[in-house]
Amino acid sequence: MGIGANLVRRVVDAARATEFATLHLYTTDRSSYYYQLGWAVVERLLYRGHLVTVMSIHIADDV
Repeated sequence: MGIGANLVRRVVDAARATEFATLHLYTTDRSSYYYQLGWAVVERLLYRGHLVTVMSIHIADDV
């Protein structure tokens, strides 16, 4: 696992200690990278003149 993937994993792990159930991000050109890390595409849209992909990952423990 590379440095970037480790950073993403650490952010997700830290967020699990909060009350948030889902994390979101947007990217202009790395959606396939985040998809490989478990993120799902929510939508694609134009934001400030750029096509972006909004993604999410579920982090809450299912009870």
